[in-house]
Amino acid sequence: MKEGSMSDDRPLARILRKALLRSGALALLIVAMAALPAQAAAGDLDPSFGNGGTVITIMPNKGWANQIAIQPDGKLVVGGFNGKDPVTDMAVVRYNTDGSLDTTFGGTGIVTTDFGGQDYARATVLQADGKIIAAGSGGVNNDFVLARYNTDGSLDTTFGTGGKVTTDFGGTDAIRALLIRPSDKKIVAIGFHGSTGNFDWALARYFPNGTLDTSFGTGGTVLTDFGGVDQTRGAVLVRGGKMVVAGMTKSSNTKSDFALARYNQNGTLDTTFGTGGKVTTDFGAFDLARAIVLQPDGKVVAGGYSGCCGGGSPAIKGMYDP
Repeated sequence: MKEGSMSDDRPLARILRKALLRSGALALLIVAMAALPAQAAAGDLDPSFGNGGTVITIMPNKGWANQIAIQPDGKLVVGGFNGKDPVTDMAVVRYNTDGSLDTTFGGTGIVTTDFGGQDYARATVLQADGKIIAAGSGGVNNDFVLARYNTDGSLDTTFGTGGKVTTDFGGTDAIRALLIRPSDKKIVAIGFHGSTGNFDWALARYFPNGTLDTSFGTGGTVLTDFGGVDQTRGAVLVRGGKMVVAGMTKSSNTKSDFALARYNQNGTLDTTFGTGGKVTTDFGAFDLARAIVLQPDGKVVAGGYSGCCGGGSPAIKGMYDP
């Protein structure tokens, strides 16, 4: 796996992974899409994983999974949370390739980290050295929070303070995506900031030790306003070290558009992209870009849904020149 990437060409990666909550349990469902026995049809559950292709992990308290990363050895790393509101902790769970909990990770396969509030992991990436970064929102003030773990599940104390980093934008802040720049190993956190009815995109860039990179934006942070209730969902690195971020801008409870922005390496908007560095796409209703990927030809594809109030078709996508 490429550092900080969710893409992979190995057979284990060519599967559909879905994490969901059921009765206070963390459930990981894996549906095999490749490398199946000859008698199995494409899309069948992989019987070599867990119980007939599914795994349910009972967390100490209510649990939820948000994102999966695949290690080079095929193990799965799942980020989410453990606990019940208003007290939750960031949770990271690691599975062996057969779906069993990897007990070399934290002793049980489950690691929780307390930032002192409602703590969630919304994004999980792998470093080239095997360390794991989980990020989301947490702390007393709902700030950007990141934690870095060694391969055994212990917090990496060379990162931030005791393995943890908190960045306060001054309101309700949450990370939704993470990138690791291959050139310098800097970590880019992409999310949003604001209060009810007024959210803007928020980005922060960190050195590998967790300190803010002040050469990025203002003191290491960037805010971008599309004029509505703006939220991010994904990001991708493109040529020249630039970055394209995707999400939405919402003008009412039933109206929002795909939103994309491209940033230069210093955090400024790249004005050669769209209008002043920003692009919005209206599919006619409540539109939200939930993911973005880079094609081999350099174009970016954003995928999401369109429909009233968060429903509608999940097959909506837009392709953009980089």
